[in-house]
Amino acid sequence: MAVFIGYLANLALPRLGEVSKCGALARYEKIPMNKSIGTVVTERAIDLLTLIILFTITIILNFERLNQYVNTRILDPARQKAESLPNPHILFYIIAGVIIAGLVILYRKRKKFQHNYLYIKVRELIRGFFEGLSSLKKMEKPWLFVTYTALIWISYWMMTHVVFYSLSETSSLNLNASLIVLMFGTIGIIVVQGGIGIYPAIVAETLVLYNIAPSPGYAMGWLLWTAQQLMIVAIGSSSFALLPVLNQKKQPES
Repeated sequence: MAVFIGYLANLALPRLGEVSKCGALARYEKIPMNKSIGTVVTERAIDLLTLIILFTITIILNFERLNQYVNTRILDPARQKAESLPNPHILFYIIAGVIIAGLVILYRKRKKFQHNYLYIKVRELIRGFFEGLSSLKKMEKPWLFVTYTALIWISYWMMTHVVFYSLSETSSLNLNASLIVLMFGTIGIIVVQGGIGIYPAIVAETLVLYNIAPSPGYAMGWLLWTAQQLMIVAIGSSSFALLPVLNQKKQPES
C-alpha cells in the first residue's frame, strides 16, 4: 500500500512518491525515515543499472531495425536537405566548427562549470548511483534484493506484452517487440512527468519498426498509458483510504 501511495504521489510531483512511501512506513511500521529514504538510493541505483542493461540488450536485439529506421527517417532526409543547398560542404564545416569551438570553450571554462547548478546535480547523481550500488554490500540478502528487482522488471515487460493482444494489429507481435516498447516508453516517462502526451507518441513511433501503422500504434500507446494511470489512481487512492483503517492499532496516540 505504501508503494502505491508513492506511485500516486509521483503523478502530482516528481520524487514526492519516495517521501510519501517512506512516511507511510515510518507511521505504521515504525521504520525511521532516514533508514527508509536510504533504501530509496539503492532502489534507484539498481533500477538505473537494470534499465541500462536492458536498454543495451534491446539495442543489440533490434540493431538492424533501428539502423534501418535511422537511415530512412533521419539520415536520408538530412542528406537530401544538405544536397539541396548551393554548397552542401559548407554546412558540414559550420557544424564541425561549432562543435570544436564548443569543446574549446568548455575546456577553458571548466573551472567555472564546477559551480554550475547543472554540473553539481549531475555530479551528485553519479555519486549517488555508485553509493547506491556500494550499499548492496551492507544488505543481509543482496541477491534476494536483485532477484526481486529482476522479477519487477519482468512484470513490467509482461504488463506491456499482454496489452498487445487487445488489438488485432499488434496481437501477433513477439516479446522482443514488447521489450523495445517498454524500454523506449520508459525513457518517455523519465523525460516527461508521468509520460503524459509523449508516451503514446513514442510507442507509436517504436511500433513503426514492426510495420504497425501510426493509428493502431497511437491506440496501443494510449491503451498502455491509460491502463497504468487508472491502476495507479484506483489502487493508490484505495491504499490511501484503507491504510489507516487496517492499521488502527498502529496509529500514534498523539
